[in-house]
Amino acid sequence: MHDWMGKSKTCAYAGAMAVFMASFMAPAAKAQVTPSELSRLSLEDLLGVEIEDIVKKKRWFIAYELKYLDIGQYQQGTNRLTFDEVQFVPGETRTDRNYPIVPTFIRQTVHAFSLGRAFSSEFSVGINIPYVMQSTQHVSIVPEFNEFTLRSGSIGDISIMGQYHLTRSATSHTTIGFGISLPTGSINQTGDTPRAGTGTLERLPYTMQIGAGTYDLLANLSYERDAGKWALGIDASTTIRTGRNANAYRLGNNYGVALNARFKGWSAIRPSISLSFRATKRIQGRDESLVIQGSPFPFGASITDPDNFGGEKIKVGGNVRVCLIKVCSLSLNFKGAVPFYQNLNGIQPRERFSLSSAINYSF
Repeated sequence: MHDWMGKSKTCAYAGAMAVFMASFMAPAAKAQVTPSELSRLSLEDLLGVEIEDIVKKKRWFIAYELKYLDIGQYQQGTNRLTFDEVQFVPGETRTDRNYPIVPTFIRQTVHAFSLGRAFSSEFSVGINIPYVMQSTQHVSIVPEFNEFTLRSGSIGDISIMGQYHLTRSATSHTTIGFGISLPTGSINQTGDTPRAGTGTLERLPYTMQIGAGTYDLLANLSYERDAGKWALGIDASTTIRTGRNANAYRLGNNYGVALNARFKGWSAIRPSISLSFRATKRIQGRDESLVIQGSPFPFGASITDPDNFGGEKIKVGGNVRVCLIKVCSLSLNFKGAVPFYQNLNGIQPRERFSLSSAINYSF
């Protein structure tokens, strides 16, 4: 690949980027993971990781990624809660901190298909089409709903992003990307919930809607520099929501930054590690169909209250890219991440881990 420069310059560039992102993220508040957030394939990975292939005139990129997110247990701020602490049962005092219906485990799966085109060695465009599925297990004090599972699934929000290489040398490169997420995912998924008894279909809560319902602006900024057998990088990204959707709410903006270290000493297997931070704002507005009208406690479950969304998460992750042919134009990617710090608004189910696998082909 390239001849890489010393670690001191790497740290200087990374530090400058970190200061920039700290100021960029200063106004960030906080929001809980929804399917529309999980469904976005990292198009900067699709368009940027294969920079060597662009130079070698490989102009097209296709990818399929399978993502899985596991959410379970509860947390308020940084304090973990048991299911018993969250659930209201007869004989207790009902408050806005306990609920008759408690989602216990949420599992999100995304099948993401992406296509990218490099129009030059500097500029690429990609499109991502996700298919999202989710299941949520519940316990409840409502008769005939003691234990039940709700499911949803459909095509998610399609995103389009352009990526431009601002600078490139023998030792480093900087890229910037801008894009848009289209409101193609459903925000009207329904299920048989306890709100109106058995045999009826009601609109599902925010965490089970497949799309955002708004046109969202996407941006990312990445810098990578060689350091011997390692490539060290910093990546910043954001999703900015616009307006409110047809159900009178919008998901929170989110902002993130990640530090990456990629080992280049082996030709066929390319491992990397990452440390990432992401902050997401609360949901603005609310879906009135989720509210128990006329009740002093209008939310039957924590996930129906828009104030119980948002937070800050720090994750550690690992990735292994396996080259299936010599020039690595056909490769497999395996990723995993675990949050070791979460500071959540209100009472929320907490993220436990995420996994993904992908196959990428450039030609």
